[in-house]
Amino acid sequence: MNFKQVLKIIFFMLILGVIVYFLCDIFEIKNSYMSKGYASYKNFEEDTIDAVFIGTSGVNRSWIAVEAFDLYGMTVATLSTDALPCWITLDMIKEAYRFQNPRLIILDMRMFTKYDPSKYPELSMTRARRAIDTLDFFSPNRIDAINRTIKLGSTYDIGVSRFDPSFFFSFIQYHEMWSEDDFEIFSEIGSPTATYLGFYVNKNKSIRAESQKKSKWSDEYMEIAPIAIECLDEILEYCDENNIELLFVDTPHTLSSSDSQRNNEFCRLLDERNQKYILYTDPEYVYTAEDADDPEAIESKFNRKKHYYDENHLNFYGAEIFTRIFAKYLKENYDLPDHTGDERCPEWVGKYTKLQKLIATYKKETKAKSEN
Repeated sequence: MNFKQVLKIIFFMLILGVIVYFLCDIFEIKNSYMSKGYASYKNFEEDTIDAVFIGTSGVNRSWIAVEAFDLYGMTVATLSTDALPCWITLDMIKEAYRFQNPRLIILDMRMFTKYDPSKYPELSMTRARRAIDTLDFFSPNRIDAINRTIKLGSTYDIGVSRFDPSFFFSFIQYHEMWSEDDFEIFSEIGSPTATYLGFYVNKNKSIRAESQKKSKWSDEYMEIAPIAIECLDEILEYCDENNIELLFVDTPHTLSSSDSQRNNEFCRLLDERNQKYILYTDPEYVYTAEDADDPEAIESKFNRKKHYYDENHLNFYGAEIFTRIFAKYLKENYDLPDHTGDERCPEWVGKYTKLQKLIATYKKETKAKSEN
C-alpha cells in the first residue's frame, strides 16, 4: 500500500466519521431542558459555576437557578434529566468537572430511592439513552455511561447484548424518526442553549395547580435497589479521593408509604457514611391549616393544593419557594461567592425577571381562555 492509498483511506474514514457524527446528532432521544441545559453548561465561562445540581426531573421543576442568582449571586447550575438512572450519576459528576470546577455537587435522592431498574428494565434503558444522547459524542464519560448501561441491561436479560452498537450510534436505534410527520432534519442538529439555564417551563404545567393527596410518612424501613447502594458507594469513594463535597437533597413531592420507607433507609445509609442531606419532603416543610396566619410559613412551606402540578413536581410558584429556602440554606452553610456584577456571567443577568414576566403572560392567557 503506497502513501497515496493511505491518504485516501484516512480521508474516507474522516468523511465517514463526520457523517456518523451528524447522523447520531440528528437521530437521538431529545430532552429539551436537559440538552439545552447541558449546552448552556458547556458554554459558561471557565470557573464561574460554584455548584451543580444533578438528578431527576424533580430538580428541573424545583430549582430556578436564575432566581437564586438574583437573590444571592450564586451560580448553581443543573445537569438533570427525567428519572436519571443512578448508575450514570458518577459520569454526570465527572462531566460537570470537564467544563467547570464546582465547589459543591448536589445530588437528587430520587435517583437512588425511587427508581429500581430491576422492576422497569426497559424503561430504565430508555431513560439511560436519554442521558447518554445528551452528552458529548466523544466524551469519555459518555462511553463509560454506555458501558455501564449495556452491562446492566444484559444483566436483566431484556434483549441488550454485551455489545449493543445502538447505544454508541443512536441512529441505529432511532433512524425511523425520519418518517415522523413533524420531523425536520435541520431543527434536530445541535442543541440550543437554555434561556432559564435548565429550569423547566411549560405553558400549562408551570401555572397549573393540582391538589395532591397528603404524603404518607412512615417510621419503617424498606430496602432500596442493590444497584443504588453500589452506585452510592462508588460515588462516595470517587468524591472522597477527589475532595469533592456532596449534599443529598430530596426535592418536594408527594410521598407514598413505600417512598417514605425507602427514604428512611437511604438516610440511614447516608448517616452511616457521614453524608449531609436535606429532606424537603419532611412534614416541617408541608403547609397545613395551622399555618394560615403565619406569613413565614406561607413563604417557606409547600401547599399541596397550590404548589404542585402533579404528585412528583412543583409548579412555578412552588419552585419559587423551594429555590428561596434552599438558596438561603446554601448561602448560610456553604462558601459560595456572590457573582452579582461579575462580567463573566452575562447569561444569568435579568433572566429571573424575564421568567416572571413569561409566567405572568401564561397566567393572563389562561385566564382569558377560561373566560371565553
